[in-house]
Amino acid sequence: MTGAPADARSTREWLAYLAGATESIGSSLDLEQAAVGLTAAVVPYLADHAAVYLSDYLLRETDLPPERGRLMGGVQLVATAGEAGGAGTTVPPAAWLALAVRDSAGPVVLPETDSRAGALFPLRVRGVILGFAVWTRLAGSFQETELLVGGQLAAQAALSMHDAYLYRREAVTVDVLQRDMLAVEPPDLPGVEIAHRYLPGSPAARVGGDWFDTIRLRGARVALIVGDVTGHGIRSAAAMGRLRTAMRTLVALDLPPAEVLHNLDAIALSEEGTIATCLYCLYDPVARQCSIANAGHIPPVLHAPGELPRLLDIPAGGPIGVGGIDFQTVDVTTPDGSLIVLCTDGLVENRDRELGQGLTELCQAIGKQPASQGLEQRCDGLLDALGASCRMDDVALLAARLSGIPADRVANWIISPSARSPRIVRRLVRDLLVKWELAERAETAELLASELVTNAIRYASRPISVRLMLADSLLCEVHDDDHHLPVLGNPRPTEESGRGIQLVSRLARRWGVSRIPTGKVVWFEL
Repeated sequence: MTGAPADARSTREWLAYLAGATESIGSSLDLEQAAVGLTAAVVPYLADHAAVYLSDYLLRETDLPPERGRLMGGVQLVATAGEAGGAGTTVPPAAWLALAVRDSAGPVVLPETDSRAGALFPLRVRGVILGFAVWTRLAGSFQETELLVGGQLAAQAALSMHDAYLYRREAVTVDVLQRDMLAVEPPDLPGVEIAHRYLPGSPAARVGGDWFDTIRLRGARVALIVGDVTGHGIRSAAAMGRLRTAMRTLVALDLPPAEVLHNLDAIALSEEGTIATCLYCLYDPVARQCSIANAGHIPPVLHAPGELPRLLDIPAGGPIGVGGIDFQTVDVTTPDGSLIVLCTDGLVENRDRELGQGLTELCQAIGKQPASQGLEQRCDGLLDALGASCRMDDVALLAARLSGIPADRVANWIISPSARSPRIVRRLVRDLLVKWELAERAETAELLASELVTNAIRYASRPISVRLMLADSLLCEVHDDDHHLPVLGNPRPTEESGRGIQLVSRLARRWGVSRIPTGKVVWFEL
């Protein structure tokens, strides 16, 4: 439709114009783009200049809902088109705000200034004021038909902007949910470098049931976890969040990988309809070994120095939530410099590629990468090589470069329980810390180590073991064959027991206790 006078346009022309303008305004779920579409539809057909002002609450991340019949906060200019003449219109007069929020939802004709005519169109949706649009004509006034058409355009624009606002708010909510459920930054861990990626199945989904996790455990060990809940969308994400939380709790109990999956399976069985696959890899940087258990997940890939990448032969077991599965733990030697890659099936399987072929291509892609390449770049390279940009399913990728802890930074002693044991441990700890050039920590380390040994010899029936390790912190572990775990308490002045653990709790940076098949391990870090 051309810029012909309003009275010269036929009804057919007006309808054609409205149809085209409505399509332009509602073609995007982007808030600013909808405003741009409105101004582009108006200029030059109905006005020489158009501007759209939107309320602040639409443009910022907030959970505060707007109030009916009231413009929340201030307004911002988000789109303009055409020439306003003179100095232009950049800041609306305060009176415009009052006009926008008055009871009438129709257009408001502004007083003419310097032969220019203006009209204000409130942008309302179900009583909620989103902002307003202002049209300016350099010569002549607006006809009644033009104001009616403008009102229709403003109503359509308000609906599109409100939909865009709701979509943006929902997307932000989902992104926050996903970020809180998944790790954001790879943790800084001794003896292992971590990199990870998560890609939703489609831009519209944004959230799914795939997850990954890295958890630091006693003795600088690291739990590497990848899982996949069946289905897509918010329900799968909610189930994933519950399983991930349960998994972290079970891992913190320092259970063997197969036992962790067995307990996770029991938890999933209590939630009807929750089915997931999961791969749990426990890396010990001192033993240079990965202990792996699988619950129906695709196997990990190990690329050891001087060897070709290979799929690890881990019994697949069955999915979490099925019940009655005999999960097994497999120990795999991992020389320093090894790379282990865990992922979900969305990376290697699609409509045009079977799972077996995808796993072969993953191994090939890993083998083609330079060993010296950064881990972040290697993850991006694997996504590109496997065509993750054309995915139809969620993708979780977790890669770890394993370097271990140097042997000269670990010491182990076996000590027979006796009254002399605490004194012997004090001397051993002091001499070793002097050798490690940590004499300033020696006094505290001696004291706490002797307290743990004193507690151990009271209950142990066999020799106890003491391990000292220097990584990103100083770690001391005391192992004995008694299964009773010490409990932190507040002993009375007349009580003798419990003071050692209280002292450890106050002086150590971290401390804890783990039950193991042969007894327990009490540890602290400085």
